[in-house]
Formats: sequence, structure tokens, C-alpha cells
Amino acid sequence: MRDATISEQTVETDSSVDFEILKNMRKAMGVLFVDIVDAFFEQSASYLVELEEAFSSSEIQVMERIFHSLASSSASFGANKLSTMARDLEYRIRDSGSSVASEEICSLQKEYLVVEKILKTFLVENIQ
Repeated sequence: MRDATISEQTVETDSSVDFEILKNMRKAMGVLFVDIVDAFFEQSASYLVELEEAFSSSEIQVMERIFHSLASSSASFGANKLSTMARDLEYRIRDSGSSVASEEICSLQKEYLVVEKILKTFLVENIQ
């Protein structure tokens, strides 16, 4: 039995990223793909910093906007679990008008780190 790559292991054990979406995006974007993934990393990191600040100052509307943006951008890269987590938090804030728990933000941040690692591995394995 051959050893599975990190990407294949991730697909088998965790639905964090849909690799078909990534492959289709890579094919459609061509040489721009790496720049687009880098922009996703940069923007997502910015969202997470802004989210921590909004949480600390109880800015509910800012958190809702960040969750919405993170959900949309994550879905575009096939990061379905991250997208779903962000979307669920967005809807909860929108529907209840109340904040989220710090543990939920930590979980979202951890999932982003998983996605980032998977995407970086994908780039190494699929970009020549």
C-alpha cells in the first residue's frame, strides 16, 4: 500500500477542503492562482485580527460582516468547514443580535490554520 500525501489524508479524515474546487480554480486561474491564494491568506489573516478586536470591543455588526466575508471567501477556495463555521456564526449574530463565545472564535481560528496548511501543501504539490 502506498503512502498517502497530506492532502489525500486530509480528504479521507477531514472535510476541511474540497480539492475539486481548488483544482478547478487552479485550472481557470492559471499562473494567477498562487497570487489569489496568497491574497486569500493575507485577507483571512486580516479578518481574524479584526475579528479579535471586534470581539474585545463587542462590535456585533463588525463581527457579523467579518463572518460573512470569511464564509464567502473560504467557500470560494473549497474551505467548506471554515465557511460553514463562519456562516453559522454570522447567522446566529444576525438572528439573535448577541455575540459569540470566545471558544467559537478560537475554533474558527484553528480551522483557518488547518485550511492554510492544506492550501500551502496543495500549492507545493500542484504548482510547478
